[in-house]
Amino acid sequence: MVGLNQWLNFINEGIEVVSEEMRSGFVLAEEMRFTEMEKMLWQYNMMLQALNEHVNIIDMSIEGMTSDLNRTKQTAEAHAGHLMQSNVNIVALQSMVNNLQNQLQTSSSSSVQPASSTSSLPPAPASTLAPIAEAEKPNNDEAAQPKKDESEMDHATTVAISVD
Repeated sequence: MVGLNQWLNFINEGIEVVSEEMRSGFVLAEEMRFTEMEKMLWQYNMMLQALNEHVNIIDMSIEGMTSDLNRTKQTAEAHAGHLMQSNVNIVALQSMVNNLQNQLQTSSSSSVQPASSTSSLPPAPASTLAPIAEAEKPNNDEAAQPKKDESEMDHATTVAISVD
């Protein structure tokens, strides 16, 4: 029996050695899988970082486009305001022309014939044209000359007021 016990011990030792090798192989295989998973996670993180950088670039582009659109909107609103003011000015000028035409038509003063027969305005009375002619005469008096800091618009406004 001694032989049989030795034989069984030898088999048991072999089983233990094989079991240990299997455990080592299993651990090694698990370590390899773990290493592969770490590599995949690292690649995934790198892709996420690159994606995050692209999203940041897109966000900055959107902010820039939004800013450009806001400036364009403000410019369009300003142009619309100028157009509306121009329209108001045109209506006011048309009203002034109509008033002048009405005054010219109802005036009983002597009338002055226009120099051109192509004029669409009726003849204007001399009393209406006199202030205009006076305003157009050059004035050599220094005190009456506009100061250097007066704009042409101020001068035109002064002439227009004197016509009224």
